[in-house]
Amino acid sequence: YELEIALKIVALRGSVPSDAILEFRHALSKYGRFQLAQKPQIADIFEELGQPRSISLNSAARADAVTLGDVWLGPAIRAGLIQPIPEAESNRWWGNLPPRWRELVKRGADGSVDPKGLVWACPHRWGCTLIAYRKSARARSAAGAHPIRDWGDLLQPCLRQRVAWVDSPREFVGAALKTLGGGFNTGAAELASLGLSDQDLAQQVDRLRQQVRVFSSKEHIKALGAKDVWAVVGWSGDLVPAAERSGDVVLVAPASGTSLWADMWAVPSHAQHGSRMRGPSPLLPAWLDYWLQPSRAAWNRGLKSGASPL
Repeated sequence: YELEIALKIVALRGSVPSDAILEFRHALSKYGRFQLAQKPQIADIFEELGQPRSISLNSAARADAVTLGDVWLGPAIRAGLIQPIPEAESNRWWGNLPPRWRELVKRGADGSVDPKGLVWACPHRWGCTLIAYRKSARARSAAGAHPIRDWGDLLQPCLRQRVAWVDSPREFVGAALKTLGGGFNTGAAELASLGLSDQDLAQQVDRLRQQVRVFSSKEHIKALGAKDVWAVVGWSGDLVPAAERSGDVVLVAPASGTSLWADMWAVPSHAQHGSRMRGPSPLLPAWLDYWLQPSRAAWNRGLKSGASPL
């Protein structure tokens, strides 16, 4: 009899274009069976990775590869939820990946970036953090309010309890640092060079928190749509489509700079698909190669669906 090889992917909903699914499924049809499940949030995928005994066929823990954001990579490694990508550096996709991205996915056992570490993920798209606000809301706000152009503009009195924020402490503290003249990755020494202390940062974080009505990676876009808030801070992959659906929503890339995010393919620690029934499917390299081929990258340059690392 013929042993069928399978490849199962669990992706963040909306991160894999429908044309890519059809194209890859057609190309793979001669070699094996392709399954794709999509989850609403990366938090859902992360949670499922910690449930390896789940009986659900669509569980992330039973997949050959899943979507994880760069901020989730370290915690997933430390918790033992994922494994290094087998023979990653001998695959075609690794040869196509620019050096900066290689540095991001080489990690030590503690999840920290390590140039001598193993390869734990394959980046396939990136974007940035943006601010979106309603033009009509600004018109209704108190006299003297000005357009939102940078992080500090979110501290306007008229926006108190009128801002929704993606549920990411890194993004929030980073924005507070930007309002103080620092950067998203400013450390204690750099903060001191600016004449600021940890207490100054804590006070600014508290001040910014008073402007926020909801912290959520699921409800922040809904809050803007329902007009419960006037502005929202979130990732470009979420905010660009929201702005396209409404002529009243303005997108802003903060003038002083913003943070970048990356979505990656990672291998669950309990992957057991394909003909080997242990470890990821032998078809996994084909999936990773597909996303990092130059011809594919040429079609993926905008922030709506995420830009290619190439």
